[in-house]
Amino acid sequence: MIGASRCSAWCCGVLVVAVVGALLGGVAHVKQSPRRFLNNGVDADHGLSAAARHERYRALHAERNPRTLFGVDFEPVEFAGEHGALRGWLVPAASSEASGVTLIFAPGAGSTTMLEPMHALPLLRAHANVLAFDTASCGASDGDCGVGFGNREWRDVLAAVDFVRARLPASRLVLVGHSAGASASIHAAAEIVVAGAAGGRVDGVIASSTFASLEDEAARVLAAALFRQKLPPRVRWLADALVGDRVARLLAAAVHLISWSHGEWLREPRDSLRAAAAVAASDARTLQLLIVHGGDDALVHVDNVERLAAAVAGSAGVNVATCVVPQQSHKFSELWSVTDDSNCLRRSLERFFAAVRRNKI
Repeated sequence: MIGASRCSAWCCGVLVVAVVGALLGGVAHVKQSPRRFLNNGVDADHGLSAAARHERYRALHAERNPRTLFGVDFEPVEFAGEHGALRGWLVPAASSEASGVTLIFAPGAGSTTMLEPMHALPLLRAHANVLAFDTASCGASDGDCGVGFGNREWRDVLAAVDFVRARLPASRLVLVGHSAGASASIHAAAEIVVAGAAGGRVDGVIASSTFASLEDEAARVLAAALFRQKLPPRVRWLADALVGDRVARLLAAAVHLISWSHGEWLREPRDSLRAAAAVAASDARTLQLLIVHGGDDALVHVDNVERLAAAVAGSAGVNVATCVVPQQSHKFSELWSVTDDSNCLRRSLERFFAAVRRNKI
C-alpha cells in the first residue's frame, strides 16, 4: 500500500508539472511576438524585431497584390481595429450581377491575405466584391497581441463589417474564413445576428476547414501525439485503456488561456452557431451557411463538418450546405484550387451565392 501511495503521489506530481508546464507554455504562446509571413513562408530572419518584419511585409504587400498577380483592379484599404489599423484589399466583383454582394475574408491563425484569399480570388470575385484583410498582429496590419484562433479576431471581422457597411451600405454581406479565420467569422456572424452588432445584418457564412470546438480538437491532437503515435502498438492499447484521452483533455484546457488573455471566456464555433440559429429562426431572412473541408485534413479532422452542421440542425433560420473535397489537406491553396466538375466546391459556391441574392432585405 505504501508503494502504491508513493506511485500515486509520483504520478500526481508528474501530472501537475505537466499541466503547469502546458499552462505556462500557453501563456508564452499567447503573448509571443506575432509571426510575420513573407512570400509563402515564415520570415526566416529571426533576428528581426516584430516591427521590422511588419515593415518588410507591408512593402511586399504593396508589391504583390491583385493587380500584379491577376491583373485585377483593387483598392488598398485601411480601417480601425481594436489593436490599431487593419489593412487589406477591396477587389470589385467580376460582374455587375455579382457586385450586389460583398464577402469579407479572414485568413487563418498567423496567416495573411497573400497566403490564403489570393489563391481563391478569381473564384470568389465571380460571385461578389472581395474584402481580404490581415487580422491584428498579422501581415500588414498593426498589433502585437499574438493570435486568438478566432476568439479575438472576430472583433477584427466586425471592424471590417463596419467598413463595408459605410462603403457599400446596400450590399449583401457574406463572412468567409479559413481555419481560425472561419471560427472568427462564425463568432462575428453570431454577434451580428444575436446582439445586433455592425448593423445587425449578415446574409451568409462560408467556413473553410474549421473546428466545432477548439478544446475538443486540441484534445484530439494531443491524444494522438501522447498515446497513439509515440507508443509502440503492443502497449498503445493499454495506455488507451488506462488513461484514454484524460490527460490530453486536461492539457487541452490550456486553450482557455487564449481567451482569458483577451479578457473573455473561450467561445466555441458550435455554440455561436447554435445561438445564431435560435435567433435567425424568428427572422424573415435565412442565414446561408456553407461548410467546406478537405477529406484528408490531418490538422482539423473532417468530422467537424458534421459537428458544425449538427449545431444548426432543424433551425428554420439557417440553410446549411456542406462540401468535402476528397484527398485534400488543411492547406487553403490546395483545397480551394480544386474547382473542376469532379468536386463540390464550385457548384456549392454557385448555389450558396444564388441563395444569398434571393434573401429578403
